[in-house]
Amino acid sequence: MRALIAALVCCCTCSNAFAEPTIAAGGLYGGPSQSVALCYVFNFGFATQPNVTMWDQNGHPVPLSFNNCNTLVAAGATCVALANIANNMTYSCGAAGTTYQGNIPNLRGVLELRDANGHPLMNTPLH
Repeated sequence: MRALIAALVCCCTCSNAFAEPTIAAGGLYGGPSQSVALCYVFNFGFATQPNVTMWDQNGHPVPLSFNNCNTLVAAGATCVALANIANNMTYSCGAAGTTYQGNIPNLRGVLELRDANGHPLMNTPLH
């Protein structure tokens, strides 16, 4: 009986972790001149606060050097998270929108890799 209750509690609490809309892209490599990764998130739904994370090819979170997605992003607005990256790895980006005042956000985005001069090297949409 205890195992059944524990399983039900886990199902109820764990399922909420995946209830928010999530978009992601990855496995992007811009070549040996890549130095910056940018994750753009566009909100075309209700206001939300996207939780943006970047990872390297080994699954390690990459520290963000800039992130204006960590505040409430209005409908029709775009935010960006930026990270300085190594030139020998692939990178991924994900954004999870949070429900605000009962409204589910609609997010789209792009992961872009640039060189040290700010020139775009590669990009891919977040799905």
